[in-house]
Amino acid sequence: MARFFLLLLGLFFLSSSAMSSVGLTSLAVADEAKSSKKAAAADEGEDDGPLLSVVLLQKKLPTLSEKSIAGSIEKAWKQKVSIGDDKKKDATDFVVKGGPGFIIQCQDTFCMMILASKPYLEAYELEEVQELRTRKMLQENKAWLSLDLVGEISEKPAAEQDAAMTRIIRLAAEMVDKNTVGVLLPSENIVLPISDEVITAM
Repeated sequence: MARFFLLLLGLFFLSSSAMSSVGLTSLAVADEAKSSKKAAAADEGEDDGPLLSVVLLQKKLPTLSEKSIAGSIEKAWKQKVSIGDDKKKDATDFVVKGGPGFIIQCQDTFCMMILASKPYLEAYELEEVQELRTRKMLQENKAWLSLDLVGEISEKPAAEQDAAMTRIIRLAAEMVDKNTVGVLLPSENIVLPISDEVITAM
């Protein structure tokens, strides 16, 4: 398992011990989120493979553009990409606006950045959340930003999946701002309030 998973898992279980029932609650909430999002993907005709994604739970969405995302990619991955208006039709590394957000292709990483101006979870899904910090985080969540690996990633070896997840989590860390309240890893059933420790682990 990749280093960032170990760090996040460590933070997750430390939080579980220190904050009452947050561990079980977080697992349940993240599982609900994963099921809801996979159902939406199925409706759009996508496969039923594991959802390899990182989600930033936000109070409100950041203002993003192809140029700003390209800047974040350069910081996170130390690589430059073309942007949509570069008119480089033969570009293999690029970010372009498309669908509900942006499409990113860089080296072996192909992902969608999805932006949504609504809570990630429905109100009824929060009824069982008892731990105050987690409940506050989810109540503050009014929008979300996700980086979803697409293509044939679910068919690749675990090591390649971990490497791709490492990259999109590193990119997500560059997207964290003052309106970020939490981070969710659907494939790992982990949801954590944002903190300096979580950002460092990312």
